[in-house]
Amino acid sequence: MRRRGEAPQATVLRSTMPRSIRIALPLALVGWLVTASGCTGPTSGQESPAALTLPPQPSPMAAPVQARPSAAPPASPLAVPAVPSQPLKGAPFAGTPAVGSLARVSGSTVTGHSCTASVVHSPAHNLVVTAAHCLGDDEIANPRRIAFVPGYHTGSAPYGIFVAHKVTVDPHWTENADPDYDVAFLTVDANDSGQVEEAAGANTLGIGRQPGALTATVGYPKDSESPIVCRNYTRKQSDTQLRFDCAEYTAGTSGGPLITDVDPTTGRGTVVGVVGGYQEGGETPDISYSPYFGNQVSGLYRAATASA
Repeated sequence: MRRRGEAPQATVLRSTMPRSIRIALPLALVGWLVTASGCTGPTSGQESPAALTLPPQPSPMAAPVQARPSAAPPASPLAVPAVPSQPLKGAPFAGTPAVGSLARVSGSTVTGHSCTASVVHSPAHNLVVTAAHCLGDDEIANPRRIAFVPGYHTGSAPYGIFVAHKVTVDPHWTENADPDYDVAFLTVDANDSGQVEEAAGANTLGIGRQPGALTATVGYPKDSESPIVCRNYTRKQSDTQLRFDCAEYTAGTSGGPLITDVDPTTGRGTVVGVVGGYQEGGETPDISYSPYFGNQVSGLYRAATASA
């Protein structure tokens, strides 16, 4: 299986899949959902040589930014053209503010990029969505070991660094690695520029959207310092999975948002899926999958925002 992200290795529990189940024994159940809050600590797993350094923090609840954003995020090249890519291949671009990289936190250092994530609108303006398989046991139990870097590009964090303090995942994923539940929400701390949605903007979460929409999929290949984007129509893989055909979606693109209805001015749109689900997003770089965003994702979102 092609690995999309680089989550830490962990003991496999109740799984026949080649990747570790994301179990966190100390987690509390919220209805039929699992959420976790954690504290700072050393990280584990592989790290990229590239690193961003956090200045001394006035509070463990906030990670200072490296550069303040402008009052309004600029228009994004994600907005044009509104037609399928030719060829159907992920192309490097400068990035879009509401989509970024997940990285690991070790002390005052934020290291590497392992997966992709997107800001989605929430009442508290502090929510990020990604694939559940991007998070290992360690990050689920200790969310402050993961950070979101919106608009990351060539080692720069133009909108700052946002450290997670809560992870919301579904027990169907943690207990059985059910690909239909391969979705996670990260609740992140504010930094000196405010909440992540105020700094970078946000996409809307799309629930119950049917396959066939023109979709821009953004991902951060692990071997590149620039994100890629490709546009194509989604297809129905099954009643619970979407399919998206574009090449170059290699390790690191997991969690990347499938975005429809892109605004031509802001480059923001509606997230209808994340690279993940069936085959943890796909066994080959030219075909990607996503769990269908239906009632299960709606319930997960409600749990994530219930006590943000």
